[in-house]
Amino acid sequence: MTKLPNQYIWDNHSKNNFRESLRSQEMQNKLNEFMNSEFTNDLSGANQCVTEFQNILLETSKKSLKIKKCKRRRKITNVAQKIWFDKDCRIKRHDLRKLSNLKHRDPTNVELRKNYHDALKSYKVTLQLKQSEFHNKKMNELQTASQNDFNLFWKTLKNLTDDLNTETNSENSPKNHEWYSHFEQLHCDHHLGEEQEKIIGKLKQKENSKNLLNELDTEITIEEIIKTAKKIKSKKAAHSG
Repeated sequence: MTKLPNQYIWDNHSKNNFRESLRSQEMQNKLNEFMNSEFTNDLSGANQCVTEFQNILLETSKKSLKIKKCKRRRKITNVAQKIWFDKDCRIKRHDLRKLSNLKHRDPTNVELRKNYHDALKSYKVTLQLKQSEFHNKKMNELQTASQNDFNLFWKTLKNLTDDLNTETNSENSPKNHEWYSHFEQLHCDHHLGEEQEKIIGKLKQKENSKNLLNELDTEITIEEIIKTAKKIKSKKAAHSG
């Protein structure tokens, strides 16, 4: 598909601006070159003639007119699939759709258009209020759980999403090996400084010294048990009844 040509904004001053730009010395020279050019009497010559004349008009338009910018529409999210979308939101949406249908049937009715925009504003305010209340409630639950019950904290954190379809979210969430790979590669390209190298060297020394102190890893002998038992105070030793 070929790219669509630019669209220009046409107002009360556009006609005079376009004429002045077309009368400029630069455009007049290009028009004279076009008029003095010779084109063949076939399809290729006709296409070349139209293309050159079109380029002159486009360049004149760019110098004299404002280009109309295309606004990209934001991706519309389905708010009806949110947990906080309750009965109040549904009633507001129903009233808004009803007014929208009436407005399309009678687009010149000023009162209908005003009522529609008021209902739309009220609907958006209600959505923002419900969403804010839901998030504040979840944050309070997290704060309370962090002080009293850690298991409840992690459970609340896991279910923090406001989407009703939580199964899809869990399927799309990163797996354990993906988290591990991410953090493993996170700082792999960073170069350590001299101070950091010293810290790593000291840690390796402590690891090596830890391997030398392996007395606690050996089995407990009978002699050690007897020796320890003799150190117990009298009438304090455990016995079988």
